[in-house]
Amino acid sequence: GVGVVGGGGGGGGGTGGGVGAGDQASHFGTSTIGTDEYDAGKERARLYLICDAAQRRGEESQPSSYGNDQLDKAWESIREWLTAHPSTQERQVAATYHHNAALIHLVCKLVDPPLDIIEALLACSPETVRWQDSNGWLPLHHACANNASGEVLKRLIAAFPAGKIAQDTRDRTPLHFAFCAGPSPEDSAEEDADEEDHDAEEALVDSSSPNETVGNSMAEIVKLLSDTGAARLPDGNGMLPMHYACAYGTSAAVLRVLHLAYTESIVAREKRGRMPLHLTMVNAHRRSSPSVLGFLIRNGANMGIVDIPDNEGKLPLFILASAPRNRELLSECERINVAKCLKLYLDAGPRASADFLNSMQVLPEWLRDDAVINTHVQSGLNAKIVRRWPTAILLLDGYALLTLIFCFSITSTEYVNLLPYDDQAPYKMRFGTQTCVVLQIICGTYFLLREVIQVVAMVNLGSFSSWVYDKDNWLDMIVIVLTIVNSVLMNFDPPYLDMSNTDEAPHLRILLALTQIFLWIAFLFYVKSISIGFAVFMGGVGYVTQRLIYFVVCILIFLVAFAMMFQINYMGSEVCLQPDIHQAGECYTEFPHCDIKSSLLKVYTMMMGEIGSECRYLYVQDSLNTTNVLDNMQNASRVGAFMYFLYAFIIVIILSNVLIAIVVDSYSVIKNERSAMVFWSNRLDFVAEMDAIGNFIRTVRDLFLCSGKKKGRAGATGAPRAVQEVPGGAGIVTIGSEEAGAFSQESEKRKPMQDLWDAVMSLFDPDLFNEMEVHPGMTEFWFYVMLMVFAALFVPIWLFAGVVSAGILWPPQVRKLLFFAKRSSSVTRKDVTNQMQQEVEQLKKGLLRMKGDFKREIGGERAELMNRKAEIEGVRRELLGDLAQVKEIMTSLRESAKEKISEREDRAIIAAQTN
Repeated sequence: GVGVVGGGGGGGGGTGGGVGAGDQASHFGTSTIGTDEYDAGKERARLYLICDAAQRRGEESQPSSYGNDQLDKAWESIREWLTAHPSTQERQVAATYHHNAALIHLVCKLVDPPLDIIEALLACSPETVRWQDSNGWLPLHHACANNASGEVLKRLIAAFPAGKIAQDTRDRTPLHFAFCAGPSPEDSAEEDADEEDHDAEEALVDSSSPNETVGNSMAEIVKLLSDTGAARLPDGNGMLPMHYACAYGTSAAVLRVLHLAYTESIVAREKRGRMPLHLTMVNAHRRSSPSVLGFLIRNGANMGIVDIPDNEGKLPLFILASAPRNRELLSECERINVAKCLKLYLDAGPRASADFLNSMQVLPEWLRDDAVINTHVQSGLNAKIVRRWPTAILLLDGYALLTLIFCFSITSTEYVNLLPYDDQAPYKMRFGTQTCVVLQIICGTYFLLREVIQVVAMVNLGSFSSWVYDKDNWLDMIVIVLTIVNSVLMNFDPPYLDMSNTDEAPHLRILLALTQIFLWIAFLFYVKSISIGFAVFMGGVGYVTQRLIYFVVCILIFLVAFAMMFQINYMGSEVCLQPDIHQAGECYTEFPHCDIKSSLLKVYTMMMGEIGSECRYLYVQDSLNTTNVLDNMQNASRVGAFMYFLYAFIIVIILSNVLIAIVVDSYSVIKNERSAMVFWSNRLDFVAEMDAIGNFIRTVRDLFLCSGKKKGRAGATGAPRAVQEVPGGAGIVTIGSEEAGAFSQESEKRKPMQDLWDAVMSLFDPDLFNEMEVHPGMTEFWFYVMLMVFAALFVPIWLFAGVVSAGILWPPQVRKLLFFAKRSSSVTRKDVTNQMQQEVEQLKKGLLRMKGDFKREIGGERAELMNRKAEIEGVRRELLGDLAQVKEIMTSLRESAKEKISEREDRAIIAAQTN
């Protein structure tokens, strides 16, 4: 199960920095494990079992203080075993014992293995660093996958340098595994900064001293692992370390290291054709994704990275659509990260291709609302809709709808008056009616053909689901079915197959009225797609209706309650028991509260303002056709009057004002914040449909006419121009599309109609005669006057021809004037609020950092002050000691001088006595 990688060159480095066997006992401390007579069979497996048990406990427990305690106990047990067995031979036997993996593999499998234990294992058995386990993993693979420190990785690499490019059974290098644990704490701290310090990153990348200390940040670890070509090696799926880094999340500093190690890696494609950008969009909710996406876009903009699809033709934006449809499933931070990624992608200026528009359509609604108010998206939609093809379809839709409404109003009236035949003679339809029926069939067939082509085009793009979930398409289908069915039934003999049209069974009138209603609804939706003001109004109606759901439920409860209260109150009174006698006069004629249906209808109409005579809730004896007092009616009237006043207070005064407040507030929201979203969402749907149809027609044309094989044709716009294959199935886009990023404006050549319109309009320039330097006395002046007269006659004819031709004969300037919508600001009150909240959070973080810095500075200054105080105290003690020594010396000198003076005096006395 264990193999050897590399040759002897790797082993030589394994013993250079090891700790000698004689030093290990003192290095690991005092042993607590008994060291009786050595049992080779038992002792060689004990260390292996300690590591294996620690690994299994670590897999079973979640990361916690308990798990850390278990790891600490395992490390202490290993140290104790090593202390108890200082012999190099004993350690070597234990270190080389293996069962699918050697001891050093198990140690590196544990989280953050200590450096001293790694060095001890390498010192007694350096060859194990080159061994592979059953999965082809070196100890370096395990260490990278389990957050080993930079010093541990540096030690393993020093023991076996070739391990940095060693690949396991799935062709993964240790560099691939370095990203599996996600961003390190150091990298997360870097992401809190608002701006990246590129100079510091470049200094980090450029520093390459072999003796420097390796930190624990991901950037330093990646730099250590990638300096011998590991960044260029793909795994079995063609994924480079750059793919792993973007998929698992990391910092911009790490990506810069990988990018400098292998520049083309940001546009490398794995076997499924996905670039690192695709994998970043899959995990857009992660905290690190916005910074990763920003780095990729900045460095891949010149290669059109945002316009490169995968092998299935899906753009990175399409991958983002995998975000949950319900925004509540994501936390607030995750939603903000996804929105940031979307904004970064759109701000990069992707090309407005059919795939891009399709990707926009499949975005979740909460993301699509943010996308459509992006200025780049709005510019692209404007540029698309003012082209001849979308303009023609837009006008033809309007012409067809107006024709259907006009013709159907004529034919429906004719057939309602005609049917049923009864005993009348057969009625011959007028020519105008027959013509209208033919026009209905033509318009219905046009809509049907348009819808079929749209469905086929969507299927061709692989986005049929977007057509199914679009409510406008279902409205179109209802209009098509009702129009064609009515037109066909009108041509039968007899018309409508003698469908019932009597007062008892008005089936024909119901069918015709239903058709007319849906035609007008379709026309409202059509106007909404071309007018931003009308779109705001329609959106406001829909938004207000959604906000009124709870209000409607509440009002229904009150209406039913009051209807039942009125009915119960009056059902035992004479006006309900004897209706023929007492339901008379102005007050009690057709009294409405004797049954629940009439009572419910009356309280509803009262809410709408149709109150009628209020005296029905009072006791009016004159209206009751009796001279006697009706006690039941009198009592019911007293209660009824109270209920009427209560009804007026609750329904008319309170709930009516609540309704007004809800409507005003909701409409202000749709007008101020969602107006742009409503209009541009509708425009996106229409432009996407037209682009899909146009793309399908081009595909069919190229298929049958072979126009795609013309010489000089470069292929699909926005597609990669050249792809370099590398081992492992990865591909590198080496040349981007020429039109990559040309999203905001279409790069068309000026057309003859455009130049002609400019020339005609220039004739009406107020400064024309001054610029031409002509006056009435010159022939040129009258020539220009004649041209102006001719232009004044020609322009209306030209505009009318454009109307007849559905905009095809219009110059681009006219189409732009009619359908080019003003770009709206993408900043809403919600965006301002979010920005303010972010600034407040950043300010709080800044204050906390400042507070921490102040504490550290004060602590450092206090420590320095204490050091200075200690130094001064030491100097004082030294001075006192020196002074004491000087005093002792002076005292000794004085005593010595006294002794010498005494000796001299004694010698003098002796000398005097002798003389």
